[in-house]
Amino acid sequence: MSDKLRLDSWEIKRAIQLFDALQRSYMGLPSEVVAFTTCAYLVHQYDNNRDYHPQTKQEDRDYFLETCRKDFGISHDWFESVYGKVSHKIRNGEINIQRHDDYEVDTHAEQSWRTRNNDEGGWL
Repeated sequence: MSDKLRLDSWEIKRAIQLFDALQRSYMGLPSEVVAFTTCAYLVHQYDNNRDYHPQTKQEDRDYFLETCRKDFGISHDWFESVYGKVSHKIRNGEINIQRHDDYEVDTHAEQSWRTRNNDEGGWL
């Protein structure tokens, strides 16, 4: 999805963090819709050259996001509803973002979040 939406690497990392946290908050929505809406929220908030908000005029909406929304079969009304839920949770800090370093270790708990497969000597 990130290639289709033409997101920068930092936007991809942030979108993954937010998407993961939103999925853990049990929104009860399809993953594709939450992922798309999370990307749209990031573009609207942080990219000065692109805009994609439910209240943005149709002719001013980002082409790549609009095309992707239609390809996924997400109606504008549904997008508007989910966008409100996603932005509300993010703005009000109602999500728990887990932070991992480059070695996939939770920096707060200081332990790996993956389990080790002792039979094969590698990560699962």
